[in-house]
Amino acid sequence: MRLVDVKELSKVGVALELVEYQALVSKHIDAARECLKSQWFLTIQNIFLLVSELVLELDTRQRNNLYLPQANLIIYQKRSLLFGDKNF
Repeated sequence: MRLVDVKELSKVGVALELVEYQALVSKHIDAARECLKSQWFLTIQNIFLLVSELVLELDTRQRNNLYLPQANLIIYQKRSLLFGDKNF
């Protein structure tokens, strides 16, 4: 599934006015949004609920170890933004 149907845009064959293009793209985005809401939202919500339940079952030490790689990545990215591409 694509956010915008490129094939339909290419079928037009002529340059579209900006208003026409915006209307066509908005229609495609709205259709994609509805598809995601109806087909994907509940599945993704269930995945997040399952993961959160698993995390809550872990003790504090295990939970901290679970988030340690993400924390290290964030710290590395901040340092590289502040100090450039130096090896830490």
